[in-house]
Amino acid sequence: GDFFTFDVGNDALFAIRTREGGINVLSNVCRHRNMLLLEGAGNVRRISCPLHAWVYNMEGELVSAPGLTDTGASFDPKSVCLPKIRAEVWEGFIFINYDAMAPALHTRLGNLGKQLANYRMSELKSSEPLKMEGFDWNWKIFNDECYHCSFLHASSWGGMYETNPDRVDETAVFNDVANGIVSYNLLSTHKDAAPTHTGSILQPPMNGLTDQERTQLSYVTVAPNLLLVAMPDKVKYFMWLPKSAKR
Repeated sequence: GDFFTFDVGNDALFAIRTREGGINVLSNVCRHRNMLLLEGAGNVRRISCPLHAWVYNMEGELVSAPGLTDTGASFDPKSVCLPKIRAEVWEGFIFINYDAMAPALHTRLGNLGKQLANYRMSELKSSEPLKMEGFDWNWKIFNDECYHCSFLHASSWGGMYETNPDRVDETAVFNDVANGIVSYNLLSTHKDAAPTHTGSILQPPMNGLTDQERTQLSYVTVAPNLLLVAMPDKVKYFMWLPKSAKR
């Protein structure tokens, strides 16, 4: 019953945890009069339209509609269902795909999951819920690279963490261009380095990391809209959901 709502383009959607522990992503619009079904995030036992009380289950199937599903009514509720978007979970992240014929997600990200296994991303907890904000710029520029590092960050990061070109490894093992994965490592001369004023991490290092993993920051972009930053004490992530070409 846990759910959260979000938009992709002009589509209002919500993700919900089923009783069996799976995750469904469904249209957030009632099939009757296009009313939004859920707002924000929370927990529900059933999905009820606030306008006419049409009730859907967690699979998106209509189970009752006042006056239409009463005894003796000819209306068949099974003929109504919220559109379901294909959804797969990878390392705790929910991926959706409008293409029902696309290959399974693990064929694309399975190897990356193995490469990042020591970070145990699916077990990590966020310090606070993700809050999406609107920005009026071309979202495609946000795909990460480090061509800008030694220039844009010279006066900030440069004083805390080396960003000169010989400390940038653009041949990182995570690179898999055919599967839309591009990456680089920022390399340090000491263990547990981080871009902080001390030059080191502020939280304890995560258990199970190798010495190499504790001396680098790994930036991994999974096209088109996820950036992971694997650090010795945490994994940061950035997401962007396009609303239009410039928003």
